[in-house]
Amino acid sequence: MQEPTLPAKGLAALDLPTTNRAASGIPTRARPVTPEQRHNVRALLSESFVDSWVDYAWIARELEPFDLAELKRIFYEEVAPVCYYNIVAPVPPVWTGFEPVSLNEEIEELLEARRRNPLRRHWDRLWAATWIRLWSQECWDAIHQACLAQRQA
Repeated sequence: MQEPTLPAKGLAALDLPTTNRAASGIPTRARPVTPEQRHNVRALLSESFVDSWVDYAWIARELEPFDLAELKRIFYEEVAPVCYYNIVAPVPPVWTGFEPVSLNEEIEELLEARRRNPLRRHWDRLWAATWIRLWSQECWDAIHQACLAQRQA
């Protein structure tokens, strides 16, 4: 599988300060994610939903500058609701990777719908807490384990 291209030198080239999380001892990044970084992070996280081999070590290297709790939130609240259908479909429509621009547009539309409608926000919380989490837990676990291994190396 061809690795997706990222602007500049990739996300790992970002110089972000580290802080130590007392519970795990794993270095994490405390600075908030910028909009441009968020778009790149979403594209990286969406790779776990493709119907082909996924290079989790490469994803973990690219995601190293970011806090794991924030990555998990982005995964479950933004990426998974848009991409999970690809892992539950009998014949997945996406098998080489999600197109980053349209992926981010779709996520932004979802987030805007949540902002405008309290009922939609509530429904999405329930949906994400049950169905989405059920179908995408394996994807997150693989990313999480690769990130832990990368940060401990």
